[in-house]
Amino acid sequence: MSLVQDFYKKTLSSVLNACTACGACVAGCPIVPHTTLANRPPNEVAQQLLEFLEFGQEKNSAKERALSCMECFKCTTLCPQGLSPLHLVELVKTKLKQSVPFPDAAQSTQDNRLLCGALTTLEEFHRLTTSSPIQKRKTLFFPGCNVYCQPEKLLNALDLLHRVDPQAAFLPGLSHCCGDTDLFLGDIDKASQKAEALMKAIAQYEPETLVLWCPTCQCRFESTLKDLFSPSFDIVSLPAFLYAHIEKLPLQAIGPKKLTLHDPCKSAYLSLETQATRDLLQAIPGASLVEMPRHGKKTACCGSGATVFCKEGFQKVRDERMREAKETQAHTLVDVCHFCHQCFGPEIHRFGLEAESYINLLAQASGIYRQDRFMACAAQSRLSDILYEIKSQKRTPCVERLSDAELTELIKAFFPMAASKKEKKPYKG
Repeated sequence: MSLVQDFYKKTLSSVLNACTACGACVAGCPIVPHTTLANRPPNEVAQQLLEFLEFGQEKNSAKERALSCMECFKCTTLCPQGLSPLHLVELVKTKLKQSVPFPDAAQSTQDNRLLCGALTTLEEFHRLTTSSPIQKRKTLFFPGCNVYCQPEKLLNALDLLHRVDPQAAFLPGLSHCCGDTDLFLGDIDKASQKAEALMKAIAQYEPETLVLWCPTCQCRFESTLKDLFSPSFDIVSLPAFLYAHIEKLPLQAIGPKKLTLHDPCKSAYLSLETQATRDLLQAIPGASLVEMPRHGKKTACCGSGATVFCKEGFQKVRDERMREAKETQAHTLVDVCHFCHQCFGPEIHRFGLEAESYINLLAQASGIYRQDRFMACAAQSRLSDILYEIKSQKRTPCVERLSDAELTELIKAFFPMAASKKEKKPYKG
């Protein structure tokens, strides 16, 4: 039995022995008010989760609680018994997989690979998918596996990182994963395999510092992997690493820009990173920052974790956050997490705002300019327009082999709003 599998076995025992079903985790969950659980006593919902885990009694409240989870990590700070309700929910999902169809994490990774290939040149794609030669390095950068659908962010991150440390090593995310996606989808066994493979890959570089792009990866390290594997290296977010070396990033004015920042909720709730991104934005000449009422450790979620099983709840949470951003009278809603950007970007125009990643703003202030090709596609109103956008670019061989029908299915996976609109006429290219 692997370390991760053993961890969840012990977690199950701890939960069944120590959980009092008080319902604090349910009462404090940001998605619950947007589900039918809002009308149920929180302690009753918690009790049904325990009964399902112990006796297999599948009731609607337990099922909805598990499937609506956004994985924002807020519940991990709420339990009076010091348990992790998030891990409890993941255990429930593992049992639910026997009766509920779950998406395939491997397909998600493959879709990210293909869209990355569609939105990059062959040279860019090679850069984003090639590991640095294995040798001892002071700094190792791991981006996680899901940012690849927005490749310009990762390219900008690499450029800025290498200005700070030209010898920094890179471990591609499409080839490695912390296991979080599999845990989210209830597959502890696959998550265990991926986590152990990732830790072995990192160890080969003997880094002093592991720099992470993905807030979810950082939270998974903090909540699960760090205690299991006892790494000898420091783990920091990319914003924290860049701001610690801000003197190596001479920044130019990007014009007067009034910004408001959406914190990555899980990092904020776990008190891992709330200040560094603010410091970076305020270091950019011409930029000013105005805060939303819910910010820092009291931030709100974008809702992205609910897109799979609780789409209506996701839309309510997302729109609520964008309305809050609009009320600041800022010009730009700045995000840190690529999932947040994927949620806000295609819909932000409805609120008279633009959405931008902090890394793209920082790159622009450093004289690096790349188009956000993901948002260029999202701005198109129909599937055929996105297909044209992709086919008009030089693409990597893995994408060249796809038929128009296969490309269309890929587009539907990432741009559901365009997929829902009626086509005027089919694209012929």
